[in-house]
Amino acid sequence: MLALLLSLVQAAPPAVLEAPLVTANARLGSAVDVSLPYAVVASPFDDAGAYRGGSVRIYRWSGSSWELDHVQLGDSSASLGRVLAVSGDRVALPMGPSGNGGPNSKEVLILERSQGVWSEVARVACAACGSNDFGIGVALEGDVLAVTATFDGPFAGTTNPRAVEAFVFRKSGADWALEAR
Repeated sequence: MLALLLSLVQAAPPAVLEAPLVTANARLGSAVDVSLPYAVVASPFDDAGAYRGGSVRIYRWSGSSWELDHVQLGDSSASLGRVLAVSGDRVALPMGPSGNGGPNSKEVLILERSQGVWSEVARVACAACGSNDFGIGVALEGDVLAVTATFDGPFAGTTNPRAVEAFVFRKSGADWALEAR
């Protein structure tokens, strides 16, 4: 499926993206995103860096083929890459002890590519958000980051035991500030 998507994006023959060092049951490809010239592919249960740390592979379109540009390994039990977003030279990766950003995760790892090198430039935290699962969803467009979170209820006037809220951050200099919720 990813090969078909990438071939349609580039009007090129389908290609297989090689993923070296992926461990068994890593769930390679469970999250993917494309923002040309990059394709980002996750393996949230990859044990290559740490137990259940997860990994994310960033591929770059060279004009004729997809080449592995960077591998980011997660910390122990981070399940890095359960969800992800890419926009230009920037990737957002929620981190959490049980994957998909939570439970009780309060940060999103931001990677940026500068002068040909990918590096961690920020961890967007939201201690004031008070959510149980900060980072179950993430979207990124330029300097704007949206992160969803679930909360335990019930909530006033409802019988719903869970609710979802979105938080919007904007990059200003080196910081990401909460702009709206």
